[in-house]
Amino acid sequence: MKKILLATTILGMTAGFAAADVTTSASAAAGIASDAGGDYQSYSSIKIVVKGSAETDGGLTFSATTDLTAGRKFNVGGDLGDGFENKSGAFGMPTISIGGSFGTVSFSDDNFDFYDDSHDEGDVKYEGTFGAITAGVISDVDTGDYSVKLGYSANNIALSLDTDSYDVYNVSAGYTFGSVTATLSTDESETMYAKVAYAANGISASVKVGDDDSYDVVLGYTANGLTVSAETDDTDYTKVEGSYDLGGGLSIVAGADSDDSAYVGAAMKF
Repeated sequence: MKKILLATTILGMTAGFAAADVTTSASAAAGIASDAGGDYQSYSSIKIVVKGSAETDGGLTFSATTDLTAGRKFNVGGDLGDGFENKSGAFGMPTISIGGSFGTVSFSDDNFDFYDDSHDEGDVKYEGTFGAITAGVISDVDTGDYSVKLGYSANNIALSLDTDSYDVYNVSAGYTFGSVTATLSTDESETMYAKVAYAANGISASVKVGDDDSYDVVLGYTANGLTVSAETDDTDYTKVEGSYDLGGGLSIVAGADSDDSAYVGAAMKF
């Protein structure tokens, strides 16, 4: 009788977790690199992401995400001169989210980048999509600073506006025809930018020019597991990167830039 009661109790307890989903993913990197012409040094790091999610009887979704990074990182895929970074292996600030037809509200102490990507002081974020319109608000509860973004996308037209309490703003309007997207934009510097981007058959290319004589050119090619990219701008900064997918989550990666930073190594996904 006791065994039957125990089994019934366990089944009853686990039934409440039937809709819950807990996932774990990981990525790792290792290789040798030189930061801005310095001596070549080794790097190796791993990042583990843990996410739990579930849904209420009324259709609300809720989730919690955190990650742990340990080892020595080298910035692959960004500005190579950012250098090496040692990670202690502690779990990062968790992100807690609740979502529904109204959108999604997320909480993470000083962990949300503002939409202009110049500040990262947000504690609370709201984002929602209503037909062709998207809206987002990020707030730093401690200081009262905020970042707001509005977007519209329909009939090959894309409009976007973001601004924040630091008087930073970005406005853009784009139109896509076939494989080509043309965009006009401006920001708080009152510089006007025009950008033309192409993407098809594994080839990507974009040219962005400003009326202040600035420009940025990016080229990319992907085929049969090989990805190569190159970019340059008006400051004469140039970067070339490449990767080859060996399958099963393992890739060989390499890159170099005009500031004498370079790396070669392996990237892994689990």
